[in-house]
Amino acid sequence: MKTKLTALSMTALVFFLYGGLMVAHADITNVTLAPADWVVNNNSLDWGLYTINYTTSTTPEGYLRITRTTANPGTGYAAHLKTDPTYNFQDSVFRFKWRVNGLGTYSHSSGGPQPLAGGAGFPFWGPTDRLCTGWSFMGCPVIAHDTWLYTEVVINPDLTWSATTGYTAYGVGGISNTSGTFSQANYNALSDMYFRMSLCDNYFAGQYLEVAEAYIDSNITVPQTTEEKLLNLELQIAGLPEGSFKNNASNRKNALSNKIYAIIDSLAVADIETDPAVQDELYDEAIDKLENDIRAKMDGCGLSADKNDWIIECTAQGDLNLLIDEIVADIVDLKNSN
Repeated sequence: MKTKLTALSMTALVFFLYGGLMVAHADITNVTLAPADWVVNNNSLDWGLYTINYTTSTTPEGYLRITRTTANPGTGYAAHLKTDPTYNFQDSVFRFKWRVNGLGTYSHSSGGPQPLAGGAGFPFWGPTDRLCTGWSFMGCPVIAHDTWLYTEVVINPDLTWSATTGYTAYGVGGISNTSGTFSQANYNALSDMYFRMSLCDNYFAGQYLEVAEAYIDSNITVPQTTEEKLLNLELQIAGLPEGSFKNNASNRKNALSNKIYAIIDSLAVADIETDPAVQDELYDEAIDKLENDIRAKMDGCGLSADKNDWIIECTAQGDLNLLIDEIVADIVDLKNSN
């Protein structure tokens, strides 16, 4: 949705603080994090037979913690768990905030809603893909140790679904972005589904996974405005690990943040400008800054980044460029609607 901007609004400030799509919260269902409600996932696809040597507990903050008490290799190299009860995930957005402490070495984890009958409908490893600490194995994205992740799974009534995982906010992505389409039978199964989490192949005993919150929003309606997308861009850049930058990560994050807020201010001025020629000039300046002053600092990746790129991690480049291109298209539409 392309919406003309007013000055930085309370809606945008709420988005900046909490992230994610602006949604109507008419029907929120909190998913249980009580250890007693998490049981072994006996689905053969999840290797429930190997789920031994683990504990579940509640942290002082109220988080669910799943801890592996032995290391791989050895008997029982996984903790594949699921909720009991089940939930209705049809036509909803499911969000969960979680982190993995790999104690400086390798483990892999995954999670998300999964049908009762064989796990059909989602990829084998669930909407988070298989995310690894320490290093990558078989192409899995590497996540930072003991750092909060925000996973959002959108399940639409037209049978399509998408899922994102990122460091900064729900719906931002940057670590994992997956999507697909259910069969009608699998969509029907979503009305009676559990939430699963897995921690596997840990190299040290004591590695753990924590879930801070999990909830289902059954009435998502309002997409992001252009202003919210710009704040989304700023949040995503601010949340990148230091190694994603060529050097001076903190200074470069601040510089890019200032550039983005300058564009927000410029578009707010354009919105109240009465002279169409001046308005068009402001829109053109915003597009130029996005394409030549921001995107140009993160667009060099083929096999590797360009020498003039500030952000040198190619996956991050791709995700950020898609968002920038979407914002540019929104501003073009704003200009054409004058």
